[in-house]
Parts: sequence; structure tokens; C-alpha cells
Amino acid sequence: MRGRRWLELGADLLYPPRCPFCGGILPDRWALVCPDCADQEEKALRRPAKVDQSKHSFYCIEKAAALYKYHHPLVNAGILRMKSSEPWYTASFARLMAVRLYGYDPQQNRCLLDLSLEYDLLVPVSDSRGGREYWVPGMMASQLGKFTGLPAEKKALVKVRDTRRQAGLDREERFTNLIGAFRVKDPRRVEGKRVLLLDDVITTGSTVSCAAQALLEGGAASVSVLSLAVSEQE
Repeated sequence: MRGRRWLELGADLLYPPRCPFCGGILPDRWALVCPDCADQEEKALRRPAKVDQSKHSFYCIEKAAALYKYHHPLVNAGILRMKSSEPWYTASFARLMAVRLYGYDPQQNRCLLDLSLEYDLLVPVSDSRGGREYWVPGMMASQLGKFTGLPAEKKALVKVRDTRRQAGLDREERFTNLIGAFRVKDPRRVEGKRVLLLDDVITTGSTVSCAAQALLEGGAASVSVLSLAVSEQE
């Protein structure tokens, strides 16, 4: 244990833990956000985390949850930084989700809630046919799986055709753009499974709905959705 502690101290000196929102150095390795961002992070949290499906274009989805309000300036800036910067931002946000939503204790490396009682595996939304090197939902699923103990099936869902960028499309256009875009690569990975589908941001709900439909057609027993942030459709 003493040797491990020295290794951790050395790693903190070389690569000090940083705030996922602003990139500032955290006071210690167990802190989630820096003092400068703490108040705004509290205001950006969604309580409860459950997403009201009537305010989004969901279908094929059993339930949905999101940690943050996407249009809060702190969250919006943090997600933009995560998508365009170093992979450690994704790990930090995954840890925030595990702590805030499932009672993960970083020091004990265990979760208060047992996700296996509700789900069998994590599946990230696929974003391209070949997969990008820096694929946020996939990286987030890997990290969240480590924190919660839920297996992450990163190759279960694939995108089988190119689509237009969703940004700038209205709700109907978003659905039309994604119909038939996803497919389960190997049905044995999801057959009879209760899937927790993971994406970084939910806007209208069209992406996760089309992905959920593909999972159900591939044999999944049910699909619920988890997202870092959601655009509030008030």
C-alpha cells in the first residue's frame, strides 16, 4: 500500500488532477471540481436526474436520465472542451456521473448502488462507421464501466451509413436523418439484455431513440438511456 501511495503522489506531481470544466488544478486527487467551478456546477445539476420523456422525441426507451443541464454555460463549455481536448476530460466526467448518480466512492473504488440489479450492460452510441480515435461516448462507457462494475459493450452497436450533422436540423429532420443508421453488429452481445445506452448529450432524443430501436431489433430486452447532459425542452 505504501508503494502504491508513492506512485499516486508521483503521478499527481507529473499529471496533477484537473477540473473537467475549466482545466484548473484540483486541490487533491479526490476532488471532483475546482473551488471556482463548484457553485456553478451545483446550479447546473439536474434534480431529479430523470428526463421527462414527454418533453423530448423519445421512443423505444424505457427511461432516461441526465446529470446536467446542457445549456448551462459551465456545462456547455466543459463539454466543448471534452470533445476537442485531452481524453482525461472524458474520464473525469464519467467519474462525476458515477459519483453524482450512483454513489461511487473514489477512495473505496465502489458504488453505493448496484447497477446490475437494473441493467446488464452499457452500450455507447456509435458515431461513425469506422469509429473515431477520440470517441467520447465509447471512452465514457469504458470509464463508467470501471467505476460501476457494469460491462461496457463498445462494439455492440455500429453506424451503418453516413448521415448529415444533426446540428441545425429540426426535430423531424433529425429523425429522418437517422432512420436505419444504426445496427447491432452481433446480436449475441445484446440478446435478452437490459441495456443502458450511453451518449454525451441529448437534444431532441432522436439519436438515442434510433439507436434504441436498433438494439431492440437486435434482441435487447429493454433500453434505458444515460447522458452527461440534456437540452431542456421546456
